[in-house]
Order: sequence, then C-alpha cells, then structure tokens
Amino acid sequence: MRMGVAASLISLTIAQILFWSPGHAQGALRYSGELGVIGALGSDSVVQSRARGYLDPAIDFKVTEDGFGWSARVSARGWSQFAEVQSISQTQTEAEIRDSYIGYDWQNTRVRLGFQSLSWGETFGFFIADLPNPRDLSDPLLLEIAHIKKPQFMLQAQRFFSDGGVQLYFVPLARPSDFSLAPSTESFQKVGPDSEYGFRVHRLMSFGLDGSFFLIHHHEREVIFNPSPVWSSGVTASQSMGSDWVLRTDQVLIDLKKRPLDAWRGVLGLDWNGVENVTLGGQLQRDPLNTGGSLRLTLRRTSGLLDGMEFEAFWFQGLSKSETWVQPKLSYTTKSNLKISLRYDWIEGSIFDPGLLRGLLQEDRGLLWMSYGF
Repeated sequence: MRMGVAASLISLTIAQILFWSPGHAQGALRYSGELGVIGALGSDSVVQSRARGYLDPAIDFKVTEDGFGWSARVSARGWSQFAEVQSISQTQTEAEIRDSYIGYDWQNTRVRLGFQSLSWGETFGFFIADLPNPRDLSDPLLLEIAHIKKPQFMLQAQRFFSDGGVQLYFVPLARPSDFSLAPSTESFQKVGPDSEYGFRVHRLMSFGLDGSFFLIHHHEREVIFNPSPVWSSGVTASQSMGSDWVLRTDQVLIDLKKRPLDAWRGVLGLDWNGVENVTLGGQLQRDPLNTGGSLRLTLRRTSGLLDGMEFEAFWFQGLSKSETWVQPKLSYTTKSNLKISLRYDWIEGSIFDPGLLRGLLQEDRGLLWMSYGF
C-alpha cells in the first residue's frame, strides 16, 4: 500500500515535469544506493554479523512565477538486511515512504502537506530539540539522524520575515518510535487524542544571535511501552563570537506538570574553527537519565592527493552514571559521488543502571558503509 502511494506520486510528478512549461519549471531526479556491513562482538561474547543495503530514490520538482508556485518532493526507501546471530540466519526486507509532500509558496509564506521531517536543534549527538518526529532506533547498525528520523504526515505552514519567521504544524495521527530493547508499539488510530501539533518562532538578532522558541504537543519519544501525550517547550540558539568561535544551546522542558523533577534537558556547546578545514566542538549535557559531556573533532582534506578525505571523532562520557560512547570515523568521497566510510563504535554502560545509552546494544561495533548517488 505504501509503495503504491509512492508510485502514484512519482508518476504524477513525472507527468508535471513532462507537460508543464520548461521556462517556469525546475525538476530533478535523485537516485542513490547504499550498502552497509557490520561485525560486532556482544558483551556476552556472542558473535553477530549484519549486512544491510539501501535504495533511496527521490524526485524534486518546482514551478514558480513572480514568487508564486508549486513544489513537490517524492522520496522512498527500501532496504534488505541479512543478519546472523549464534549461527541463526535471518533475512528482512522493508519499504517505506520518506519525505514526500506537495507545497505552495506565495510571497513570504510556504505551505506543505505530506510526509515531512523537521530539524530544530543546534547541538550534536542526542538531538534533544528534534521532537516533532519519532525515531527508528530498532536497528543498532545506524544512528545518523538522517536514517533514524521517521517522517510524519503533517500540514506545515511557515511565514518568513526579514529577520526570522513563524512555523506551525499539525499531525493528524502520530507515528510511534521504534526501539531495539522494547516491543513494537501499535500505531495511533484516533484523530484528536493521537494528533500532534505545535509552533516555532525564529529570529536572527542584529548582534548575531540566532534563536528560536517552540511549544509542541506530542507523544513521548523515550523507551516507553505506552507513550502518553505531553507538552514540551524549549529554546535553541547559536551565537557567533568573532570568526573562530560559535556558542550553541538547546534547552527543553518536557511536561513540567507531570514531571516537575525531571522535566529539564539541556545542552550547551562551543565550537572552534580557528584552522581551515578543522572543527573542534565540546558540549555539556544535562539529562535526568545522565549528565555528561561530549567532544567532536572533524578534519577535512579539500586539495592534493587526499582530496575528499574526512576524519571525525565523537566522544560522550557520562558523569552521573558510568557510560562511554567513542566513535572514530574515516570517510572518503570521490568526485563521482561514491562515498566510503569506516567507523568503530565503542559503547560501555551498565544494563542494571541504564542511562542515555540504554537504547543501544551493549556491544563494540565495526561498520563499513558505502554509498553512491546519481
């Protein structure tokens, strides 16, 4: 059913590209494939191996005239996975709709209807302000936000001003999050009680502060068997300090009435870009599950023999609970859009006193990932 809807939207968009005036229309077809291979040694010395392949086609189309016009995007994702645990083999295949919507722009206003993803946060690692979309954490193979964020069917409207804007959204039926350590939650089925909605106000100040405030009504995104609707509010901000430093923060309150003692989650970070192609970031994080700190180092090569090479290292250390997550990653992107990355995840924590990393398997993991887009 889902793939049938996607195919219909793709056919409609192709027809628009073929028959609308080329003087006012812009169309683009994006088609990519990815392959990931993982080998892991669990805490109980159980050898595991997984291989997963992705196919990610998308079509973008836009027709405008004098600031007015329609836009459309259709994207889907199909994947197939082979896994072997304790000599038991399993094969799983799934297809899903990703960001797919139609939109209309006029003057400083944009309206979109369809499956969409919203990104509001300014920090890295745990993305505490990206609450409008549920997460898919059922696969410990991938933790990148582009893979784990689940698009929701929503009506979204934005009004832009010279120094900011206002964004509103409404989700008739919410989607649940998926977790590796919890059984699947049944989909929500009642418009009203299972709807989600909210708004975000954004402004860029004259002295360089880029900040926003949001208030949303959503279902809990944590590992909860029966998620209940809650109100969340928060602020996100970034401030440039000279040419080398950037101060960032996300601060979130999740249902202050129901959770007066553990409602606050906050991240404060500082980035340094004092050397070309080098970024060093650090942040402190307050969370009821664990308070800790993170470091991130990125080195890029944009010329010479190693043009396209990038090294990135991420380290989170829990302070109130003993948790550690270290991830070095080496990537190489060719001029033909082929990308190869090699990374290793070292995760330590107690299953008897779980914290922020409780949704991840207690295992060290090596990952080889290749992708090609055309």
